[in-house]
Amino acid sequence: MADTEAEYCAQLKVQTKASYDATKPVRCPYFGEEIVFTSEGFHHLQYDTSGTDRLKKDQIRRYKSFVYAPVIIKKAGTLQQHRRYVGPIGRKKGDGFRVVKTIENWCFVALLPIRPGKDVCVKVVIRMVGDGPKHFYSVMPFRGPDYLADADPES
Repeated sequence: MADTEAEYCAQLKVQTKASYDATKPVRCPYFGEEIVFTSEGFHHLQYDTSGTDRLKKDQIRRYKSFVYAPVIIKKAGTLQQHRRYVGPIGRKKGDGFRVVKTIENWCFVALLPIRPGKDVCVKVVIRMVGDGPKHFYSVMPFRGPDYLADADPES
């Protein structure tokens, strides 16, 4: 067992990387095509979109959630969120500019039983950059708003 959060995160990263590298493309029923697991997806578990290290707690949550990603993709039939935007890709070139492409993200959320009486809600993001293939981009525990919390049962 690791003594510190950083050591635990490092151990979990090694374990998750082995699992990630062994993950084959998964057919997604929503798209009717295979979703690939690229190095960009694993990189995003550790770093945010600006390339900055995520907090260790956030990395740990994402590493631990990865096991659910292929399962959610295999069963994804209902889209929760879609976003299309133009954004920078890769590192700055010698002139200081970055290549810009159209990016699309699709989010799928699933409530999964992890043990009797305990469910976990997990969000998976599929991404496509330009005309490239759709690929796994991110996974995280998801806590959406409780829409029923404010519902008036008598109205």
